[in-house]
Amino acid sequence: KWEIDRCLKKVAEGVEQFEDIWQKLHNAANANQKEKYEADLKKEIKKLQRLRDQIKTWVASNEIKDKRQLVENRKLIETQMERFKVVERETKTKAYSKEGLGLAQKVDPAQREKEEVGMWLTNTIDTLNMQVDQFESEVESLSVQTRKKKGDKEKQDRIEELKKFIERHRFHIRMLETILRMLDNDSVQVDAIRKIKDDVEYYIDSSQDPDFEENEFLYDDLDLEDIPAALMATSPTGQSHLEDELFQHSSSTPTSTTSSSPIPPSPATCTTVSTLLSPIDMHYSKYSTLSYRHALQQLKLRLPILYSVVVMHPLPPVADRHVESACTCMFVKCFCSQEPLSSLKSMAERAAHSSGLDGDVTSLHLTPRLRRAPLGPQPSLSEVNIPPSLGVCPLGPVPLSKDQVYQQAMEEAAWTHMPHPSDSERIRQYLMRNPCPTLPFHHQVPPPHSDSVEFYQRLSTETLFFIFYYLEGTKAQYLAAKALKKQSWRFHTKYMMWFQRHEEPKTITDEFEQGTYIYFDYEKWGQRKKEGFTFEYRYLEDRDLQ
Repeated sequence: KWEIDRCLKKVAEGVEQFEDIWQKLHNAANANQKEKYEADLKKEIKKLQRLRDQIKTWVASNEIKDKRQLVENRKLIETQMERFKVVERETKTKAYSKEGLGLAQKVDPAQREKEEVGMWLTNTIDTLNMQVDQFESEVESLSVQTRKKKGDKEKQDRIEELKKFIERHRFHIRMLETILRMLDNDSVQVDAIRKIKDDVEYYIDSSQDPDFEENEFLYDDLDLEDIPAALMATSPTGQSHLEDELFQHSSSTPTSTTSSSPIPPSPATCTTVSTLLSPIDMHYSKYSTLSYRHALQQLKLRLPILYSVVVMHPLPPVADRHVESACTCMFVKCFCSQEPLSSLKSMAERAAHSSGLDGDVTSLHLTPRLRRAPLGPQPSLSEVNIPPSLGVCPLGPVPLSKDQVYQQAMEEAAWTHMPHPSDSERIRQYLMRNPCPTLPFHHQVPPPHSDSVEFYQRLSTETLFFIFYYLEGTKAQYLAAKALKKQSWRFHTKYMMWFQRHEEPKTITDEFEQGTYIYFDYEKWGQRKKEGFTFEYRYLEDRDLQ
């Protein structure tokens, strides 16, 4: 509790300090003063951001019950952050640039009002979502307690009450999100939203009071029922709808058993086939802009289902003609083929040929079953199950050859040793000024593992400094810097020198540290000691060298 009070006290002091610097910035007489106040403002906003992160942690915790004060302080900090963004934008805009000259024209009062209302809507939605989270966590804890101790009517009533609160909150969240979309699309007036502002805030503050009466006609003036469906908060359709449809087809087992007697020409059989065909037809007319490959992949998933239903039922001639013409129409639409595909057999032949099943195509026997109905009793066939995962291979997966297995293994092994961009850099050859013959057992080329960090860590510090300063822009410089960092050297981007702590710093703050340092002077080529040196963190090169 005392930590929260201390944090909130710091927030109040920080906001007061921010406001003071803000006033000084706007009253500054010259550019130098403005720069100074902007830097002070940046320091203050960073402190407030750290406090905001702490507050967000407490808000997310279930241990704290009364979070209203925390939420208010978080919003207060976010308001100061928005104000600082405006100052930062003005600072980055040059005075005589096109943006700077057109800045006065861009500040439109109507646009400012719209942004303020949009910000209010966003904050209100966040507050409602936060309250919903609190309600849900309370429902969960009460449910656990009621399971342990059954028959507690008070807790059951409280759970029901919380569920009603959650339902009403979600309704208001949905409405406010819709209004926010309408505001972005200029489909609603700012004044109309301002009219409901007081009622919405009253609902947020007092909805849990026992004598609260909700305004049921709160959103009637905005005509939310007449807005287009595109602005409503709905889940996207399209690919997800297609996946649901495929799941429904694949979840119903595509098996059937033919009876020994011929099937009469019933409309139900034709309807079954047409229901399978029509979604495909509709899908490809709707998504006609999809690429050929994507369309082929989607069709492969549906092909086994269609095959199992049509092939397993010997249809009468009338139904046969319907299926044949529907299939022909469908494949002409999907593949844009010049030659018509007259039956499912030709389609299966093409799929089998492309999959390497040339010798097994004759075992499909699709044409006799589709062309004519059985004239007399036939022996019943066993149940056939073709899972959709087989794709264009209805006869089962093809065993891989030894070469294909070897290629797959080599490909998997290659993934464990991915090439690095620096691998393309050639090792610099040393060109001697005064070449002299050497014995053959001496090294004629650099050692094999001389381009690794482990090799560079074995080199002396002076050698690493020489590589860093005189082999600029090479992989060697990168590896030398990495080795120096592992030895606790830190690079100063202002002085372009490497520093190392001689002892523990006497002063450490968020902005700098002060103490005695050893640094490498590349001009005089030697190590020096500097006492009372202030190392500002903004000049610290702290990128992680991978």
